[in-house]
Amino acid sequence: MRTSRLLVASLLLVPLLASAATFPDVPSTSPYADAIATLVQNGVIRGNPDGTFHPKNPVNRAAMLKMLYLAAGRTASPANGRCFGKEFTADAWFASYVCDAFEHGFISGYGDGTFRPNSAVTFAEGIKMAFTVFEFGVNDVIQDDIAAAGLPHANPKAWYGKYLVAAVKQGILPLTGIDNAQFYPDDPMERQQAAALVYAAWQASLSVGATVSSSSSEASAASEASMTQTSSSSSAASASAHSSSSSAKANPPKPDIHAVNFPFKESWQFSGPNSLSYKFRLASSTVASIQASLVNAVHAQLTCRLFHVQSDGFSPEYYLGYQENQSCFLLNALTAGDYQLDLRATVQNAAFMVSAAVGKGDGNDGISQASPIALGQVRTADLGPNDLEDWYVFTVKDPTGNGVPLTVQTVSASQVTCLIYPWTDVDIYGFAGPLCSQEYAFPGGTYYLRIGHGLVRGSRQTYTLQVK
Repeated sequence: MRTSRLLVASLLLVPLLASAATFPDVPSTSPYADAIATLVQNGVIRGNPDGTFHPKNPVNRAAMLKMLYLAAGRTASPANGRCFGKEFTADAWFASYVCDAFEHGFISGYGDGTFRPNSAVTFAEGIKMAFTVFEFGVNDVIQDDIAAAGLPHANPKAWYGKYLVAAVKQGILPLTGIDNAQFYPDDPMERQQAAALVYAAWQASLSVGATVSSSSSEASAASEASMTQTSSSSSAASASAHSSSSSAKANPPKPDIHAVNFPFKESWQFSGPNSLSYKFRLASSTVASIQASLVNAVHAQLTCRLFHVQSDGFSPEYYLGYQENQSCFLLNALTAGDYQLDLRATVQNAAFMVSAAVGKGDGNDGISQASPIALGQVRTADLGPNDLEDWYVFTVKDPTGNGVPLTVQTVSASQVTCLIYPWTDVDIYGFAGPLCSQEYAFPGGTYYLRIGHGLVRGSRQTYTLQVK
């Protein structure tokens, strides 16, 4: 049921709060500060009981839906609180929003008949919710539309393709803090990113004169509900970019994508977006040694990521490069298949050199070489000179389906990095992202651990690892 547009009117009366610091953990210099402050002022979002916002915490699907309802000025009907069977009861705080959205066709849940309200919402899911709740129109797309939109990490055959293309055309993408070249549709959203998306959708509704009707026929006609970095130079600049007409962002520059044969070596210069991708195929298992360096860019940084691209476009296996000054290094054991190397500089039009060749590892340099570690087992190991990372794998059995409380603990006299990767047998939609040294309820399945060098290459680091 649609309310009067009082909220939209009130938002019009509240200017962007430039340099506003609403929460102590959201500084005024944050590119998300103004969006968060404006939404807080209008009751769309709120902080925690201790007065903090926790901007980097994940957002679940129910919370995302409620924020969009409030921003769009919708009133959720409490008539039906059992729209997804026994998954939740009518007295759950989110029941009215989920069931109202289901009745209006804004959501349909997963193939198994669940909505998974407590699962972390992905960027793709959040954008689709925004389009259906605000009733923005979308058109079917073809593969070239994704490429023209400058979304190299989006699968052109995926269900979300048309929503991403429409989001670019309406100025919702690129999202504050993340340019399209570094946009990963299946990544979970942070609270600050969700605020930016809700705010951008609200502005898009004003710029196109969108209206929302309670008529289900209008909802069906308007949408088919089935359901990381170019930051603005300032918060005000971000707001200006979102409120401008969509035509300025309809055709962003296409990122460079080079198809090469491994091994390769090249000197090049970033153009348009300061990112570039190399695609190559390995016929057999190989230890790849990759180095990329900026040329004459003293005050800039270069990041690199290597993805093992599956046939469906999904990349659960990826490797983060080790950064040192203006260079980035990868040394990983790779199996046969298709790979994509993404490079990104912090400055525009920077020149760089990149080389990829067969390297020599220590037998524990990637997911295919991960060493098994049992729960409770204590492992002590070294990261030797030029040994960039070690890999481990463990399995969680979860008979109750509620997750198993575990902590991945690393201890070292010097800093090491630690990342946890859920594998394909883990319910990725319900995965909010466990962090090392913090207890987390792990769903059943396989997990990989990456322990990375925290000091300059050439040093030796000893660490102790335990999953307990």
